[in-house]
Amino acid sequence: MIPKIHALTIALTALVAGCQTTTDVPADLGGTTVLFYNQAHGVQVEYYSKNGRSYLWYPGNPRSLQGKWKKKMDGKLICFSYPSYSYNPVTKERGGDWKCRLTRDFERNVTQACGGDVFRLASGKIPFVLKKSRSQLNDLKKTCS
Repeated sequence: MIPKIHALTIALTALVAGCQTTTDVPADLGGTTVLFYNQAHGVQVEYYSKNGRSYLWYPGNPRSLQGKWKKKMDGKLICFSYPSYSYNPVTKERGGDWKCRLTRDFERNVTQACGGDVFRLASGKIPFVLKKSRSQLNDLKKTCS
């Protein structure tokens, strides 16, 4: 029997075979998986589809959260909208409205970008429940290589 952690590593590695990675955020996020880290939220992973849908893998959530994304003002702003039932534990706000921020501020928290839906987040399923700590970031970065 393969230990659970080892089996997970094998499964994640198989998902990203041939994935092109970068630490630079592509100008067009469509078709990109991005790994983030900041102290308030912890590790997050999000896939941005070409049709403006996003799929967020957030610490503690048992599924990916489907939302929407778009850029405005010639790419200077990036905006997100998540369902009204969603809740941001850091800002203490419910979803439902569009929230925009400067693209350069968004990019500051990116630790890696990878072409494609590397973790198959658009399915709604996640490989495992993320913890808020930074400890899982290096494993996820290796998987997205």
